[in-house]
Amino acid sequence: IPEADTPPRNRPLLATPRPRCEVEESSTAAVRRPGPTMAHEHQAADDFVVQHIMRTQDLEAEARDDTLEDTGSSS
Repeated sequence: IPEADTPPRNRPLLATPRPRCEVEESSTAAVRRPGPTMAHEHQAADDFVVQHIMRTQDLEAEARDDTLEDTGSSS
C-alpha cells in the first residue's frame, strides 16, 4: 500500500511489526549493501602498479650497486 494512499493514523499500524512477527531483510536492502566499487578496484590496481614500480626501482638500484662494486674491485 503506497504511503500516499494510507491515512496518517493507519501508517504506524502498517509500518510496525506485530508481536511474534519475524522481520527479515528485504532483497532490495541486501542489494543496497555497499560492496566493492569500480573506484575500489581502480585503487587496488593503482596500488599494485605503484608497488611494482617501487620494487623494480629497488632491484635496479641493487643491480647498479652490484655493478659498481664489481667494477670497483677489479681496478
